[in-house]
Amino acid sequence: MTAHPDVLRAIATVITTAHHHGLQVSVCGDAAAHPDVIPLLVGLDCDILSVAPSALDEVRAHIRHLDHADCVALAADALAR
Repeated sequence: MTAHPDVLRAIATVITTAHHHGLQVSVCGDAAAHPDVIPLLVGLDCDILSVAPSALDEVRAHIRHLDHADCVALAADALAR
């Protein structure tokens, strides 16, 4: 699974617009549990990652090892492509 820049831009737009209106954004499914996509979603300030119960511990452990500033920089770089 890859995170296509156009898809990331769409997600970023949804997150920005939702936050402007005081709403949260949740991403669910395989993308929310994919180790390459999680830092991008964190960097875009996605509020909720909804994953299958079987993936929950792994996703939590992955998120604990992330640095938010690094995720923001990674997301910005991905959006610039």
